[in-house]
Amino acid sequence: MTPWNPENAITEPDLELAAKKDAVTKFYITQCSDGFYITVRLNWREDDIHLSTRRQKDRPKIFRSIARLIQLIRRKFPNITYIQLHLLAGAENIESTDSADDAEKPKRRGRKPKTE
Repeated sequence: MTPWNPENAITEPDLELAAKKDAVTKFYITQCSDGFYITVRLNWREDDIHLSTRRQKDRPKIFRSIARLIQLIRRKFPNITYIQLHLLAGAENIESTDSADDAEKPKRRGRKPKTE
């Protein structure tokens, strides 16, 4: 895989269009210390392209939860059925990115109910 390079970035709408045209030949999910990011290879390129945000093309779009990332892939790229997952070595020291989803939500703020 190609290391992160802002010149090798693609936005989500462009990736959706490429996926609809069956131009995506490889699809990777890579774990990093902040979460997960997507890397793809298109049939007309020899190198990998990283998914970036429209506003910040100088860094990859990071997904904190792999479960939400899989939901996004199923919704936006339904014809992508084969995905390679690259895990970060020594990841046992990283806090689980899905634990925030399971944590108890804070109590609602506002007026206290009247007691009679």
